[in-house]
Amino acid sequence: LYIQGEITDDKYHVVRKTGAGYELVCYTGPGGTLTPGTDLLLNGNPITITSIGKFAYRHVQQSFKAIIDDNVLKIGEYCFANARLTYADLGGTKVLDTYSFVGASSLTHFNTDNVVEEIGRYSFTKCTKLFYVEFPEVITIDSNNLFTGCDSIVSIIFGTKVETISGGAAVGQNNTRLRELWVKNPNYPGGFGFVTHQSVFINNGQLKIYCCDTFIEGVSYHYRQLFHQLV
Repeated sequence: LYIQGEITDDKYHVVRKTGAGYELVCYTGPGGTLTPGTDLLLNGNPITITSIGKFAYRHVQQSFKAIIDDNVLKIGEYCFANARLTYADLGGTKVLDTYSFVGASSLTHFNTDNVVEEIGRYSFTKCTKLFYVEFPEVITIDSNNLFTGCDSIVSIIFGTKVETISGGAAVGQNNTRLRELWVKNPNYPGGFGFVTHQSVFINNGQLKIYCCDTFIEGVSYHYRQLFHQLV
């Protein structure tokens, strides 16, 4: 497999210069507790990693945790796809690209450090052990199949700044353990089409949907009828 870039002094990372710093293209070392973007040297000089690229961690054969450096602003598409990742601290990451954690079936939870602003579609599809997610600072979400196949998840919280939840369903018939969905922006301008009808009925009325601290009233009559069945 040919990967374009330069090998760092530790011989485990391949990096590529970008306008804002360096992209971490590939990691080929062992598992354990990894610190993407931290203390990397190239030809004896420290470098700043500002993004992690596509499929960067596909070669890690052992289970691992990722403590991502605060300078990393973007996690690229498929970055941790199907990886044996158990925990992630997202550091300073602002953007999670499409499919960024898809199929990371050992991931149970992560720390967003109050920073993530944008989440791409399919980001957490088939993260089957993920049980709790909170994005306090998120603004934009492409909800297409965001949590499809996350059959262990019980709580999803979007913070006070969320303005746009676009695309298809974020939660649905595969989220059978989901008990609460919070949108904490009391002035959230969007609709709630990202919640499918199946998610309401398959959970046997146990899913509660909140905007700020109350049930949603500012949506269509049809959805209000569904919400009233949950009370």
